[in-house]
Amino acid sequence: MFPILDRFENVIAFGGRSFNQEQPKYINSWENSFFKKREILYNLPSLNTVKSREEEIYIVEGYTDVIAMESLGFKAIAPLGTSLTIEQFKLMWRYVNEPTLLMDGDLAGIKASSRALDLVIPDLEPQKTLNFIFLKGGKDPDDLINDYNGSLTISKILKNKFSVLQSLFVFFGDEEGLSSPEKIINFKNKIYKKIDNIKNSNMRELYKSFIRRRVEEISKKQIYKFGNVTKTIKKDNYFTNLIKNKKSDSFIIRRERSILAAMINNLKLLKKNDEALAKVYLSNNELEQLRDTIIDIISTKNIDKSEDLKRALINKGYESILKQHFQTKDCISYDLVEEYAKEGSDINYATKALLNIISIQEKWYLNKNKTL
Repeated sequence: MFPILDRFENVIAFGGRSFNQEQPKYINSWENSFFKKREILYNLPSLNTVKSREEEIYIVEGYTDVIAMESLGFKAIAPLGTSLTIEQFKLMWRYVNEPTLLMDGDLAGIKASSRALDLVIPDLEPQKTLNFIFLKGGKDPDDLINDYNGSLTISKILKNKFSVLQSLFVFFGDEEGLSSPEKIINFKNKIYKKIDNIKNSNMRELYKSFIRRRVEEISKKQIYKFGNVTKTIKKDNYFTNLIKNKKSDSFIIRRERSILAAMINNLKLLKKNDEALAKVYLSNNELEQLRDTIIDIISTKNIDKSEDLKRALINKGYESILKQHFQTKDCISYDLVEEYAKEGSDINYATKALLNIISIQEKWYLNKNKTL
């Protein structure tokens, strides 16, 4: 059990770390008028000792990571077992200009970093930004610090920070991956789409200028490679990858729809596994948006049954997306839903089935992002 304190050092809630695999990993006190998970951070009072806006503050994933970091003299805070929110970043920006995100090196940590990038981009200002540190091998700060020579290891890792600009290239494509004009253009369009969300016009244009220059450098370096690949190899690779991607994409979208169908139709399963479902990577933008809205609804509204959730989704304008991805005419009754995703299924069986399909999704995503 971990006491959660407000900035005045009053205990306002408790967080529990479960070691039972059939329970949610983190269990917090119920939310109320003075405890809202979206607006509080574990170890928040430590920020009261910040002496400069340039001071280092590390955002880690869990309670034990905070304790491990603090034991070595590093200021650290963490969300309460849930995804980071813009309210939490705004809270940190009251104290420092550039907090550093240090998530776990597993799939959930990678996903959390990616979501954090999306969150902060619209609110970037000259004194409101974020740094990233990417851990490898599925490790978390607690693991690293408690290893042999842990303090030396973590000290080296903390020096390898990435800015928001650098992180865009980490998440959307490195130089080796941009191996054709089409890929370079696609990459440029994706990043520009992200940057267009920056509200500060000066920041937005400066980011575009930096990216334009970097893309030009990559393009020049790749010209030589393009010219030295034979037409036969290009043709063979094109058709081989086309077949692979066609098969892969088909399975991926079916798997992601299965995960969302379980969230929509089995409320008990959803509430029991909300953390895992909130962090699982979804390649389809519409399904990712739908998932995030579902998590937001069950976190903020009193939902007692799946039908309540479905009606809330309809009210939020998701009717067309639901009909596009699922066999449903009214967005209330769903056809061809797998057994584990049905409301009346055995919860233990449903949980095992869901975690298995999430595990498959994680392995696919890690394999897709080996270079990360």
